[in-house]
Amino acid sequence: MRILVVVLLSFYSAFSNAELTYSGKISQIHTGPQYQGRIFIETEDTPTGEVTCSTNASFSFAFEGTTEEGKMYLSILLSALAAKRDVVIKSSDDCSIYSNVADLRNLSIH
Repeated sequence: MRILVVVLLSFYSAFSNAELTYSGKISQIHTGPQYQGRIFIETEDTPTGEVTCSTNASFSFAFEGTTEEGKMYLSILLSALAAKRDVVIKSSDDCSIYSNVADLRNLSIH
């Protein structure tokens, strides 16, 4: 019974923690009418981890820029880009903002 629990927990942790993590500088932020309120983030290096739906070669993360939370994210990202500061970005295990770009889950500037 204990072996079964250990095996099930290892499968749970392997699948429940699917995310992209990035620590470093942002290279570009994309927005505009063609993006319909969405913000896309390009990072200088490739994020680590895996989100199966995230297959876009240009953009690493996306979020909705029209929400209050999105406006805060954009403010932090613009500050980091202008000051050439490092950020830490983590994604969710979803691509609901754009079909092949991981959704931004949390963000910090260093």
